[in-house]
Amino acid sequence: MELSQVPVAPARLPLLGHTIPVLTRPTAFFTSLSSLGGIVRIGVGPSRAYVVTDPLLVHSLLVKQADAFDKGRLFDKTRPFLGNGLLTSAGSFHLRQRRLMQPLFSPARITRYADRMARQARAMTAAWQPGTRVELAETLEELALTIVVGALLSTTASPRAGAEMRRSLRTVLHGVTTRTFLPDWWERLPTPGNRRFDAAAERLRGSLDELVRSTPPAVDPAVDPDGGTLLSVLLEAPGNAPSGEVDAQVRVDAQVRDELVSLLAAGFETTAAVLTAALYEIGRHPSVEDRLHTELDEVLGGTRAVTHRHLPGLRYTRCVIAETLRLYTPGWLITRRAVRDVALGGVRLPAGTSLFFSAEAIHRDPAVYPDPETFAPGRWLDRTVRDLPPGSYIPFGAGNRQCIGNTFALTEMAVILASVCSRWRLLRTTDAAPDVIHRAIHRISRLEMIAQPRPDDRASPP
Repeated sequence: MELSQVPVAPARLPLLGHTIPVLTRPTAFFTSLSSLGGIVRIGVGPSRAYVVTDPLLVHSLLVKQADAFDKGRLFDKTRPFLGNGLLTSAGSFHLRQRRLMQPLFSPARITRYADRMARQARAMTAAWQPGTRVELAETLEELALTIVVGALLSTTASPRAGAEMRRSLRTVLHGVTTRTFLPDWWERLPTPGNRRFDAAAERLRGSLDELVRSTPPAVDPAVDPDGGTLLSVLLEAPGNAPSGEVDAQVRVDAQVRDELVSLLAAGFETTAAVLTAALYEIGRHPSVEDRLHTELDEVLGGTRAVTHRHLPGLRYTRCVIAETLRLYTPGWLITRRAVRDVALGGVRLPAGTSLFFSAEAIHRDPAVYPDPETFAPGRWLDRTVRDLPPGSYIPFGAGNRQCIGNTFALTEMAVILASVCSRWRLLRTTDAAPDVIHRAIHRISRLEMIAQPRPDDRASPP
């Protein structure tokens, strides 16, 4: 098919505002494109791009023909500020760094991380009293940041530094979305949004450099059986050892910062966003809440203290997480760009062609997910992701760029959800739907709920 024959979407990608674009019903927009074909040409500002709507073509884009595409404009805009970590790097360097860091996410380590996660989740709720009003989005972000920094660096950011990192990273990620859809010259203008973005990027780098400098290069195995951190892994890599040279140490520290900010960008706000959405949906679906509580009582028993040994039995808990990831996919919009002339689904795409796809729209295909707008965790009880057509469920991406921390994140979500819901019911303060933000991360912007302890007599005997 010639490019001129590719169907054109009935509207341009809707952008509102001057400093931060707000997408108007973006999931509905991308879902509507599926009726126009597997690849649809749209207008993005003054440019044209292509949206891939067919899951099989998305699978081809990410897996079968992955070497024909780089990560595209969204990641071009993150690289100058987030560095050259896993999120933005490419080619042989990306492969090398991924192999270096894979042991940090081994099954044995994640097993040990799980018990630490449970302790940190219990600490989060320790100050709750009956009737406490909890702002979940912010609370869960703080917990997720504590967990990922502790796992990767075996240290803890101070409350001040943690708050600064969360605030700055959120500003940077939101600003990146703006810059993806606006002309390059826009980011050189001294607009309030651009000034906020530049200041946040500088503060973020400073906070991370301070955190890295305060991290010991090695961990005593007697204290931490994991036996290594992100810093020690990179220091020990061939060609990275400082050997007393200051410039080499600076280079390693800079790479640790880049990798850390990549993993934070991919792993702390996203995890918090999914957990916030899960607790919101549990609170508005009594049948889901009852079934979840029944499972937690049976699996955890009277202790209600989650450990890694409980995770295999938390089947319905995992279904709740899978369904939340389907409807509230954090990385809802992904970009790619052809690095050479390539054909995709019978369409010839010249080198340099920009492509988009929305995992959140793909996750609403009624042919795969009956009644797709309904929150229904039970749909995952009788089938797994392996039972679905390729490309139909991609909350963590696919192929050689799939999120390295996907198992870590799924474990973290299960542990936190079980730790909270085994002891507490979270009640909505209003029937109004919360505001949902679609920028770099799809998330509920604010969610206040009332914490009520669950009666002890609902727990099974130990």
